[in-house]
Amino acid sequence: MKIALTLFAAALLGGTTFAAEPGFAVKPTVEKTGETAKITFTVSAATDVAVSILDAKGKVIRHLAAGVLGKNAPAPLKADSLAQEIVWDGKDNLGRPAGDGPFKVRVGLGLKPTFDKMLGQRRESLGEIRSLAVAPDGELYVFHILGSVHPNDRCMMCSVFSPKGEYLRTVIPYPANLAEKKLTGLKRIKLEKGPKVPFFYQLDTRAMIPGGNEFTGMSRAVVTKDGRLAFVVVRQSPRTYNSGGISQVVVLGRDGSASEESILKTVLNKCAGTASLALSPDQKTLYATGIRVGYYVGHQKLSNAVYKFALEDEKAAVFIGSEKESGNDGTHLDTPMSVAVDKDGNIYVADKGNDRIAVFKPDGSFLGALKVDKPERVEVHPKTGAVYVLGGKLINQLRKFASWKDSKAVAETAIPSYRHKLYTAMLALDASAELPVLWIAPHTGYAGFALLRIEDKGNAFGKQVKLPKKSPHKIGLLGNCWDVGVDNDRDEVYVVSSGGYARPAITRFSGRTGKRLDARLLPREKETYSYCRASMGNDGLLYLDRSGKKRGAYRYNIPSLKPAPYTGTDSNRVPLHGGRLRSRGMTGGPDGKVYVLWQVPHDKKRFQYDPQASALAVCGPDGEIIKERLIDSDLRSLNSVQVDAAGNIYLAIGLRPGKEILPPGLKGKLPEGRKDPDADGGVNCYPLIYGSIVKFGPEGGVIRKGVGGTHCNYAYGAPVDVKGAKWFFTGASNVPSWRTPGTPNICLCESPSFSVDGFGRSFFPDAGRFRVGVIDTNGNPICWFGSYGNQDSAGLRPGEAGLRPDKAGPDSAVPGPEIPFTWVSGIGVSDEAAYVGDRLSRRIVRVKLTYAAEEICPVP
Repeated sequence: MKIALTLFAAALLGGTTFAAEPGFAVKPTVEKTGETAKITFTVSAATDVAVSILDAKGKVIRHLAAGVLGKNAPAPLKADSLAQEIVWDGKDNLGRPAGDGPFKVRVGLGLKPTFDKMLGQRRESLGEIRSLAVAPDGELYVFHILGSVHPNDRCMMCSVFSPKGEYLRTVIPYPANLAEKKLTGLKRIKLEKGPKVPFFYQLDTRAMIPGGNEFTGMSRAVVTKDGRLAFVVVRQSPRTYNSGGISQVVVLGRDGSASEESILKTVLNKCAGTASLALSPDQKTLYATGIRVGYYVGHQKLSNAVYKFALEDEKAAVFIGSEKESGNDGTHLDTPMSVAVDKDGNIYVADKGNDRIAVFKPDGSFLGALKVDKPERVEVHPKTGAVYVLGGKLINQLRKFASWKDSKAVAETAIPSYRHKLYTAMLALDASAELPVLWIAPHTGYAGFALLRIEDKGNAFGKQVKLPKKSPHKIGLLGNCWDVGVDNDRDEVYVVSSGGYARPAITRFSGRTGKRLDARLLPREKETYSYCRASMGNDGLLYLDRSGKKRGAYRYNIPSLKPAPYTGTDSNRVPLHGGRLRSRGMTGGPDGKVYVLWQVPHDKKRFQYDPQASALAVCGPDGEIIKERLIDSDLRSLNSVQVDAAGNIYLAIGLRPGKEILPPGLKGKLPEGRKDPDADGGVNCYPLIYGSIVKFGPEGGVIRKGVGGTHCNYAYGAPVDVKGAKWFFTGASNVPSWRTPGTPNICLCESPSFSVDGFGRSFFPDAGRFRVGVIDTNGNPICWFGSYGNQDSAGLRPGEAGLRPDKAGPDSAVPGPEIPFTWVSGIGVSDEAAYVGDRLSRRIVRVKLTYAAEEICPVP
């Protein structure tokens, strides 16, 4: 295991240092003798190289060699030499005669990934909406959640729309081009080589602001006249399905900035939900209601109070009503859902349990009530005093009253709804224009719309306009990008989107043009969740590892996606006996073998660490299992199996060699133990998401304490040994080791997928640092590419200098990193490009695989 430890030490030092611009001291030449060709060249300084054979159309038919020159250069590259001599035997990648030429040799020096384009991006699409706010100038702030693996583990986003409903920008996560002084209130991490990147306050939900998690219910945010955005978050500790935490007010700038020393303001309560806010006319006082008391949804009760506070207050105080006691008089409320304030400072409460809008003076004394059926939300026009109420038994009636003293509505309309005991909807008023606009958002997409825009035309409501115009639930718009498979022959991309309650879908793109070719939904299984993982095998087939009632390892022909039966059978499915799949990955090798990660049966005597441990099984071309535990493990965190042309096996595993808790580059920048005072709940999640890319030989190996080999650790330092590994490279994330001794009980279902190309180079995600790593087949680091950017960061092509217009929206000049990522999930690689799935920005980033220097010469 000396090689493994040596590579790890090299990684700790930051990897190999190359010349700024590698070049050729002697350009490549080819000398042919019979069926073989000898390729010779000399480089000017240490760098990585890639040597391939091209056919007459310029397609790679043989990956001859690639890797970092030096002591550990992978064969057939010569170690400790800048002069190289490589022999081609005239065969293609599958060992067949290459046929008639002409052929060419391509030698590239210094892999230089460059941004090309985005695939599948729809910046205006939304996840499930949780809050709305309208600014004084009419801009609409939409808080929505996406990126789920399970319910309750999605990340908070905030998109801004114009008064007409046109997408403008994203402010949560914050823009990459905000100046340093505008981010003083947010913690960030300084990378060794590169800018500061966001700190994750809660990594299970990928929260880049405190409390930027999913929460139950819906809320109302406010925008102040001086440009501050105030909203309520739930600061959750990581726990199973993130049930609840501290409900607290957060304040950002309208551009997503955090200029104040602390953006965390008034604490409201301990709950699983948030609260609806209203702002007094003088902008000094806030009111909150709709607050749920209790951590768990099933045990929650709604507080029967309106709370009052200023942003400088540590806690909010009960102002009207009582937290526990309900009533229908002038001092009590029953299930108050929302609150609004008129121009005189009077307070309007949607007192749902009492079927009324209760009105109170600024001092809290009772003024009167407007009778209305089951009011859910209330808004008041700041000039006219008109009262707008969303309510009814099904929360499907929008009514307008001239004032709270008028019992008869002057306008009303029915809106779509969804029958469910937890269903709710949010109402927000834009009073900035001559015709007021009502915005309505449902709690889930099942109501048939994401946003409704309705104009108030006086004595009638206008047409109900659904926005965004392209539904976020329509097939073909990328959702949770789990895996990316690439058809190398056509350079076509297959993207699997699934997670939570979402129905799995496969979307196919042309990598060269970026055009969506087709999209199809997979059958929904009759169970709570339906997941699907994908991998493109070396045999040119697409492999799908599906959960559900018919869970199994399936394979399909491309591009038709018709079943590809195993030899001698009529079935394209591999079942595993005595265990079950957990959707962690599968692939096919060039020899027809199939490799499947699966969850082994519980064995209390042997499985000391994780009762849901995983193993790697290998099957023959006929689908029959050759060995159920080619790689046997006490850990569940085995992910994304890949196989190279020689049958070597690559896995992303939630462990690290030696005793290091954090990966290279983060040590000293973050705590290494269980606690981090800056994180939500004080839980340090970073050691729980960082693992390694590990290479095994075709014979496999064992991961278990006491088996010998390389001593490793996982989670917060729990020991484990690895036998059979050729090398480790630490720095891959999210490669989780939750739900192990001494860690939060978080599900391990979010797992990465990486890709091994024809040269045996691994392209793997480092979501925690917003980048992708590349290592050669001996584990030498080649490069990192990418940096933080939200979905407005458009990326830069070669020759562009810092700004590029993004044609997706009117607010178009977006500075940002060369290759922007928000949360790297799946990666697929062809000979032309790497395709990186970005789950939070819901797009695929195409990165061309170019070189700092390249020469092509003919084979005689």
